[in-house]
Amino acid sequence: SFGKNGIIAESDYAKNTEVATIVTDKSDRVLIGVNSFFNQKSEVFISRLHKNGRIDSSFASQGSLRLPLEGLPILNIRKLFIDQDQSIILTGLARSASYVLKLTPNGKIDSSFAENGFYKLDVGDRSDYSYGLHVENNGKILVCGNSQISTEVWDVFTLRLNPSGHPDTTFGVNGIKKFGLADGW
Repeated sequence: SFGKNGIIAESDYAKNTEVATIVTDKSDRVLIGVNSFFNQKSEVFISRLHKNGRIDSSFASQGSLRLPLEGLPILNIRKLFIDQDQSIILTGLARSASYVLKLTPNGKIDSSFAENGFYKLDVGDRSDYSYGLHVENNGKILVCGNSQISTEVWDVFTLRLNPSGHPDTTFGVNGIKKFGLADGW
């Protein structure tokens, strides 16, 4: 059975929290991405549960990864995705920028991905916000979101990264396809 009467209640998070994303892996383990804001500090927790609802202590540090870590500015998680190799891809925000981060299946930063494990989106002239994430069967990563062009004008974008975490230059312009008002939106 899962948890206690089918319910898991964790008390390790601050009062102002939100579960932002949840996925399962091939072993039916549950990955949960939680945003927390407490005492003017934003943090992200990524936790993994066994299929019975108990914390998987083999993941990250005793079952949870806490961000931001040194050099990794993610303060708000948007989406998690588990690829065919069971690596964990996530997208998140830090102030007015978005990032894609790759973790190994055991919850450690995959430093071979992009620059030391994360890719900073650089779509528009101002702020970029990622909202969607998908990993294709070939390992390429799709990220979609909004990019601020001016005070009141935003583009919608789709970015495609190669499995290495670098832009797929065969997609759009330098890996980015923008859709804006000029395109009939």
